[in-house]
This record gives sequence, C-alpha cells and structure tokens, in this order.
Amino acid sequence: MLNHEHPFRFRLSALARARAAAWCVLTFERLWPRVITCVLVLLMLLSLTWFGVFNYLSYWPHVIVLWALLFIAIGSLLFISGFHFPSRHDIDRRIEQASGLKNRPLETLYDKPVNDDNNAFAKALWAEHQRRMAGELQNLKTGVPETGMTRSDPLALRALVVLFTVTAFAYSSGTSGGRIADLFDFSRPVNLSRMRVDAWVTPPAYTGKAPLYLTESNLQGAKIPEGSKVTIRLVDGGDATLKLHDKQTGKTENIGALEEHDTTKTNSRTFETILLSSSELTLKTRHYEKNWNFDVVVDRAPTIRLTKEPGRILNGSLELNYALDDDYGVEKAYVEITPTSSVKETGLPLYDAPDIKLLIPRGGKGDARTVQDVSIHPWAGSEVRLTLVAEDGAGHQGRSETRTITLPQRNFGNPLARAVVEQRRLLALNTLSRDRVLDMLSALTLRPEETINNYTHYLALRSIWTRLRLAETDEDLKNVADFMWQTAIGIEGDNVNQAEKNLKAAEAALRDALRNGASPEEIERLTEALRQAMNDYIAALAEQQQNDGLGQKPSEKAQNLSPDELAEKLKQLEDTAKLGNHTAAEQLLNELEQLMDNLQVSRGGSGEEGSQTSEMQKQLDKLGDLMRKQQETLNDTHKLEDERERGEKTPEEYRKDLDDLKRRQDELQQELKKFDKDLTDKGLKSGQGLKDAENKMDKSGQALQQGDAGGSADQQSKALDAMRDGASKLMKEMQEAMKKNGNDGKNGDGLSKDPLGRKLGSAGHQTEKNGIPQESDMQRARRILDEIRKKLGQSALPDSEKEYLERLLKFD
Repeated sequence: MLNHEHPFRFRLSALARARAAAWCVLTFERLWPRVITCVLVLLMLLSLTWFGVFNYLSYWPHVIVLWALLFIAIGSLLFISGFHFPSRHDIDRRIEQASGLKNRPLETLYDKPVNDDNNAFAKALWAEHQRRMAGELQNLKTGVPETGMTRSDPLALRALVVLFTVTAFAYSSGTSGGRIADLFDFSRPVNLSRMRVDAWVTPPAYTGKAPLYLTESNLQGAKIPEGSKVTIRLVDGGDATLKLHDKQTGKTENIGALEEHDTTKTNSRTFETILLSSSELTLKTRHYEKNWNFDVVVDRAPTIRLTKEPGRILNGSLELNYALDDDYGVEKAYVEITPTSSVKETGLPLYDAPDIKLLIPRGGKGDARTVQDVSIHPWAGSEVRLTLVAEDGAGHQGRSETRTITLPQRNFGNPLARAVVEQRRLLALNTLSRDRVLDMLSALTLRPEETINNYTHYLALRSIWTRLRLAETDEDLKNVADFMWQTAIGIEGDNVNQAEKNLKAAEAALRDALRNGASPEEIERLTEALRQAMNDYIAALAEQQQNDGLGQKPSEKAQNLSPDELAEKLKQLEDTAKLGNHTAAEQLLNELEQLMDNLQVSRGGSGEEGSQTSEMQKQLDKLGDLMRKQQETLNDTHKLEDERERGEKTPEEYRKDLDDLKRRQDELQQELKKFDKDLTDKGLKSGQGLKDAENKMDKSGQALQQGDAGGSADQQSKALDAMRDGASKLMKEMQEAMKKNGNDGKNGDGLSKDPLGRKLGSAGHQTEKNGIPQESDMQRARRILDEIRKKLGQSALPDSEKEYLERLLKFD
C-alpha cells in the first residue's frame, strides 16, 4: 500500500488505466496463441456454410465434415490448460518496460524499509525516495501485444482464412449463398433452380366446379368449396414439410407426404389434404417457403318443400309435387314415412315403411313431381306422417314440412277382394291381430254358397286361413300377407296394374335415354315402346271402368285424350329429341306423364242423352259418398267395440260414443232416403237394394240404442252390401246410356286443343308459344341438321371444321 497517498492521488487514475490496459495486453498475448487454432477452424466452418457447401452435401458427408471441424476446434482448446491470468507484478513489469522506467518505480511505491518503525529519519528518507520515484511516473505505456504468431506463422497464412471468411460472408447474401442454420440442417440438399412446385385444388365432384390451379395471382384468398382437396406436388424439393393452420380454431398441424408407389419418382413428394374451413398452408424446405390462403365457402344444406299437398291421383298412386334447391344441386331425395301414434299403438308391424325415391330435376334444383304406386304396400290405407328429405353430395340433409296423410290404396270393386285386403292390412300393422283375422276369414267362408261364386276363391281363402293358423315366425306371417294380396288380385283382376307398371317402366327408360344423350335410333325405339305401353294402359283402364260397380268421381285434373292427340304428342316429343333438344323433350315427357297419371277414359255425350249420363254420374257420386260415410261409421263401430273389450273405455264413455254413432247412422239413413226420392223424381231406377239398405240402417241404429255395437256392425255390413247392389244396377243403366253417346274430341268453340289445353290451328299446329319448339321451327331445324350431316360426309373437310360440325350435332 502506498505511503502518503495524498501526494500521489493525481497519478492513481492514470496508473489504474495503464494497469487495466496492461492486463488486457498480457491476457491477449497469453490466450491468443492457445485459441487461434479453434478460431481459424470455426471461421473455416462458417466460410463453408456461407458458400453453401452444406446445401450440396448429403446426410453422412454433412455429418462427417461438421463434426470433424468441430472436433478439431474443441480439441485445440486443450492448449488453454497452461493459461493463467497476469499478476500485479507482471502488470507492473510490463508497464515499466513499455514506458522505459528505470529502477522499478512502481515496485518502490509499494515497498517499505525493513525495521524502520522507530527511525524517523529512515522513514523520511524513504518517503522522499518514493516521491522522487513517483515523479518519474509520467506517460505510462503498455505497448503493443506480442503474441509470437510471426514466429509460428511467418507467412501469415491465417490472413487467408480471414479473407476466405470475409468473401464467404459477402457471397452468402446472393441467391446461392448459405445460412448459418444450414450447419445443423441434415435434410436432403435442395437446388432451388431445379425445384418445381405444382399446386392445385380439386373441388368435390358433386359441385361441378373445375379444378383450380394455384398460380401467383390466386395464392391469397382463393375461394374454394367446402371439402375441396388441395394437392401440392414438389419435385427436387428435398425433405419439405407442409403445415396447415386452421383460421377458425387457430390450430396448426403437419401434413404428411403421400407414399410414392412409382420408384422412378423418388425425388418428388406429394401432399394432399381436405379443407373444411378457411385455412393457410405453408410449404417449407431449405431456403424456400410458400404460403397459400384459402377462403372456404361453406356448403349449405339443401332445401326441399312441398309445392302442393300430397294426394292420390286418378290411377290410385301417391302424387308428390315439390321444389328442390341447393348451392351445388341435390344428389339424392327420398320420402321418410313414419306411422302416426294410432299406428304405433298397434305394436308389432310386419313391414317397414314404403321406400319412395324422389325424382331429381336437371341440375339438382327446381320443381319436380314424383308419382309412386304404394297401393300394393301393406301400409296402404293407413294414416302416416310424410316428410321429404333431400341430400347433397356432402351428405347434408334438408327436410320439408311434415304432412299427415292416408296412404292411397287400391280400390277393389269386388267386395270379397276388398275384405281380404282389409284383413291383410290389419295383419301387417299388428301381428297380435292374427286371431281376429282368422275369425274374419272363417266368417267369409262360413257360407260359401251364398257369398262366394267362384270355388277357386273359396279354396284360396281356406288356404290363407290354414297358413295363418300354422304360421310361427314373422317371415311366415309375411308370406301369408303376400298370399292374401295375390288372392285379392286374383279375385279382382290385375290388368290395369300390370299395364301401369309397363307404362312407368317405358317412361323411366325414355327419361334416362334423354338425360344420357342416347342416339336418335334409341330414342325412336323407346318412344315406340312408350306408345305401345300407353295404348295398353288406356285399354286396360277403359275395361276396368266398364267392369267396376262404381265410377270414379271426375277430377279437375282429369284429362280426356283422343288417339290422334296422343299420337301427335308423342310425335312432337320424338322430333324434339331427335333435334337434340333433350331438355325440351324431357319437359314434354313430364307433361305427358302427368296427363297419363290423371287420365280418365270415358265417352262424352251431347244433347239430352249426354245430360242424362252426366246426371246419372252425379247420382253415382252421391251414392259413393254415402257408402264411404257408411264404411267410416262401420270402422268406428269396430274400433269402439275393440276398445271396450280391451277395457280402454269406461261405461260412460262407451255410452257417449254409442250415442254419437247412433246420431251418425240416423243422418245417413235420412240422406239415403232423400237420395232414393231424388232418383225417383228424376225418372231413374234405384232398385230394391237401396230399400234394403234403409232397413238395415234402421236396425243398426236400434242396435246402437240398445248398446249392442257388434249387432250394429253386422247390420251396417249388410247395408253396405245392399248399397253396392243398388249402385251396380244404377251403373249398368248408366253404361247403357253411355254406349249411345259419342265424343268427337272437339271443344265447344269448334277448335281442337292439345292435352295441355292449348288451342290448335286447323292443321293441328300449335298457335301458341309455350317454350317448346313449334312445328315450323322443328321442320327448319331438321333441314339444318340434314345439311350438317351431308357436310360431314365430305372427306375434304378440315379437321377443325369437322369437330365444329360434330359439336353442333351434339348440342343440347
């Protein structure tokens, strides 16, 4: 420690700075020779990296070069083991030597004499000596570091390494330069000049959208349908990775590359992913990164709605009119039918609901109509809930409003066939009603000589009874139900049903041909098949209406087609299809199908005879309505009796329901009396059947008043049979009157109309425009097509012109 610090305080700061500088110089001189090797190796490593050498090395050469240089660099650090920091004495000696100081003044400042504690003169003398030495401490220096590298590297080769590093650093800023991160990137090398990236989006097939190739103009915010498949193919891209960032959830996931089965394409990688929401894709490889942003358009669920109430058309089928809508078109539509609560209570139905597939218009959207014959299904005549369901290609469903309807059933004119079908329906809806059906079948065959005219029918009924009694499984019961339907058809006859099936098949075949672009020869063949099927159906329908005991009530939808009108309609359809306008042809087919569904075969009269026939038809309609009401009353009576037997009705409720049935029965009796009186006033013969029906109704009312629902039901059944006999006689009288009348197919104004109600000219040509080519247009188009075909037959035509003419022939 300095003696008398105050005189030398002004020199202490300079001395401290000199000592700090000397410490750094000495430390550098001792450390640099020991670390120079490590530094040079690391500079070489960085130089190789910046020159991009590691971008061209495969995995093992990369690892060997990297770890070899790192091993040398780390191994050279072993020389540091002999390194020690400079002491104060070393620092002072360095300053004294660099500053040219003699007699070691710095050491004198810290020295003191030996055994001078009691000698004042010695202390003063030593202090004066220190002051003089301190006075020499002017302009202290540390000197330039001397590492001795000139002796170990006299040629200064180390400077080449530095120059090499500086050059590499400058080179790294170019397109071929490397990065420090490449040192530890062991993925496959990538040559960006040879790398190729192809990316495209394939929308779902049901959308009808064309694939979208991703270019620079649509990398950001490309709008694609939901469920689109994005494909990215990378050639010579090394070990690239693809990441998907979902913008909606914020999650990021890695997309793996597909396995390449083609061994010749080992340098390519393919990524595929399905996008369900707006996302961002990022492709990364060495020195390359690319982003794609996609705005996914959500696929809306389809909509379907009823445009008309479901109903039964004249031929007995279920008619459904509906409208479909979807952003890309509906792929599939069907009807969902569920039983009402009253049907569910029956417990164990044998059959599933009817399977009804809905027709889909062109493009998967728009108005459509489907007619389905459900009359043969065991549920026919039951109350059900009906819902239309539409489904698009993505599996989204849309549902219409639910309607409660009664499924149309076939009208059987033969009472025996009608009874068999009714028992079949009861058995199909509830397997527990087997005993009741057995009793009813026994009752039907109790007196066959009075009720069954055909012995074959009697044997069929007994066979049904035997099969039903021996049935043990549901499959056995289904076989019995099917046999009951076949028996009913055999009793009634099935000409119309078979003809209608053939007609529907012909219509479906022609529709498919129009949609698939069939040849003109195929269109002509299918049109001829449709013409024959329509003729057979009309003949069968006419025969049925002549044989039925009751005529059907005329409908506003009913269409009367003459043979000439039908032939003209078919010819127009065929010509339109041959001209290539398949859309208009399909429209004509739909209109013709609707006309046939509502066809009513009859012969109209004129004058007094026509008026009489019309009046008789009205009376038959009234009688049919009375029979319907009587049948409903009979059904309610059976239902009330069953509920009483099951204990579901209290005596008070049972009595109240009996009174209500009694009131309805009395009203029906009064209506029948009024109907009989009206027939007599109009000079029509009612026959004894209606008189007997009045008596049976009166007995039925008395039985209800006495609380005998079973006896009332028997009388009501007899009343129905009597009304049928009266209706049969009245129908025969009407048929005789109809045979005397004719129908000229003209309207009151003397002008013919087509089946759609449009006026025709004198030559039968249309005079109104309804979106379907007129006769003159069709003739002109035919001439043009003939000229095109002749032109195509010339061999000297250029290929481009031939292709153009062929496209004209295929135009739809």
